[in-house]
Amino acid sequence: QQEPRKRLNTFFTQLYRCLKRGAKAVLQFYPDGAKQAELITMAALRVGFSGGLVVDYPNSTRAKKYFLVLAAGSLDGVSTANMIRERFKAGEADAFKSVRVRGRSNASLKGGKLSSGPKQTANSGHQHTKGKAWVLKKKRQARCRGQVIAEDSKYTGRKRKDRL
Repeated sequence: QQEPRKRLNTFFTQLYRCLKRGAKAVLQFYPDGAKQAELITMAALRVGFSGGLVVDYPNSTRAKKYFLVLAAGSLDGVSTANMIRERFKAGEADAFKSVRVRGRSNASLKGGKLSSGPKQTANSGHQHTKGKAWVLKKKRQARCRGQVIAEDSKYTGRKRKDRL
């Protein structure tokens, strides 16, 4: 009852039955190792899906994400499962050359580091700078909730002087 191959086969069979021919599905998962990724990918391909594995942030240990991109039915009439099975027979190292590895685009890189928008403090998670627009928006939200809020003035959203 608890055999992973049978459970995966059942899962992918039911998923295949739910999708129309040509429909696509993307599944995110976190395998324990290459063997487990291979097992999941082969189970999907054996049922009749075509597609493959996409690895996002391949060089990172913490941010690495695995996506199994599947299409119901084979592409161009070629059985992807048979093609990959032949590669696995040739050797495990050669089989994973077919796995597409994709990193983030260079537009999101600034100074060699990933940019995730406004800077945030490590412990609080709040943004460093909250401008006038943010303060006005929050005041408007509070007024909509019925709270009594001070009127907007030319000093709204300005920085206070640094004091000891």
